[in-house]
Parts: sequence; C-alpha cells; structure tokens
Amino acid sequence: MSDRAWDDLSIPTPARGELVALRDRHPILEKFFTEYADATRVDRGKPIQSVSDPKVFRIRERDFRAAVRYDETIGVVWLCRVLRIADFSSEPELYRRFGEFEGNPHSNPPKPAVLLPREDERMRAAGEQYLEGVIAALCEARDRAFEDPNSWKTATMRPAATSKTVDVGRAYAEREKLSGGGEYATRYIVVLQDFPRHLELPGDWRARVIAECFPTDEPVEPAFHALPAGTNRRHGEIPLIQRRLEG
Repeated sequence: MSDRAWDDLSIPTPARGELVALRDRHPILEKFFTEYADATRVDRGKPIQSVSDPKVFRIRERDFRAAVRYDETIGVVWLCRVLRIADFSSEPELYRRFGEFEGNPHSNPPKPAVLLPREDERMRAAGEQYLEGVIAALCEARDRAFEDPNSWKTATMRPAATSKTVDVGRAYAEREKLSGGGEYATRYIVVLQDFPRHLELPGDWRARVIAECFPTDEPVEPAFHALPAGTNRRHGEIPLIQRRLEG
C-alpha cells in the first residue's frame, strides 16, 4: 500500500506486521486483501479508462473506488489511491480524478504525478520483499539441516521479476548427546549471504533474521570462528550460531 492511499483512507501508515489487522477498518481494505493482494491474481480486473496505464485496475466497494497496480519489477501489488463518490458530483468525475493523478509535466504549471507509489516507497518495498524471501529460504535450509545433520544445506530463492534462482545463504546443524540423560544439544549455524548493494533493507533486518531463524531464547552469536572444520567462509557471508538444549 502506498502512503498516499493511507492518507486517502485517513489511517496513519501502520508499522510492519499491522497491515492485515487493519483490513476491517475500511471496506476498500477488505476488498483489496480479499481480491487483489495476491500477486498471482493482479491481471484480473477492469482498467480505469481515464488512466493511460492499462494495468491500473479499479476496486469498487460501497461508496468508494480505488486504483491498484501490480509492480512486476519487485513483485508487489499496490493500493495506490482511494476516492469516495460522495466527494464528487458523479462517478465519472471521480474516475477522471484518477486520470488527473497521473500528472502532466507539460502543463503550466506542471502537474506532478501522484497516482503511483514514489520511488523511495518502491525501494523500501523491494527490500522488504527480498528480506522476506531470504528468511523463508534460510528457515527451510535450517530445517533440512536438522533432518540431515553435519552437512551444509543451501538456501535458495527466486527474486521477483526473474526466473533465476539465487543462493542467499546456507545452514548447518551438529547434534551432540549430553552425558547423564536423554538430552542433547544442537548447534545451529545459519550463514546469511550479504545482500545486493542496491537494496534498501529495513533497519531491523538483522533482528528479524535472528528471530525467525533462531526462534528460542538461547543467545545467538557471530560464528566467524566457529564454522565446522573444513568450512571456508565465503566473501560477504554473515555467519550466526546458536546452541540449543533439546530433549
């Protein structure tokens, strides 16, 4: 969702993780999450005729109309703008306003484009999407390492707008039987490959990787000097380690 859409809804821009919880706050939000938020379903809908971009679709719900656009380069569906019919003399006039939001650099004075998200919003969303993909890939590799200990498992993902799979890290698990009981210790190592330089990552990215990949209270420490024997640290890698007691 774009910042302008939140302004249109008169709802403060929520923090990460709060978005879905707000779907009941407005009928357009409920409609958006039900029908348009899934990136695999964005090509169905009716384009807004007053908008030159044919991939800007409309949402109709009660007295509100909204514009949505799938950003294929980063894999994000944007709720761009929301308008209320009661604020216009007619519904056609409302849709004309969407067209005006595209702006006109040649008018006097030039009219800025205020329909689609700003570039800084797109960059933040791209970083968020990439981080979520990395975390999911690392957790999947960690689980495979637990099932097959003492061997490295590669974490891979397919970034948006590409058919190529990329390595984003690896995981390793060592299991140690403890004397005097049925407990054992598992040492988990998750190695995060450095992120592409062009991405704008959330400020809490490291804490989120740790919270998702090591969801227990045991401390997580850098593993620069604790990699298994024969393992070479690759350029740009960020190794993290946690030792858990398990029954």
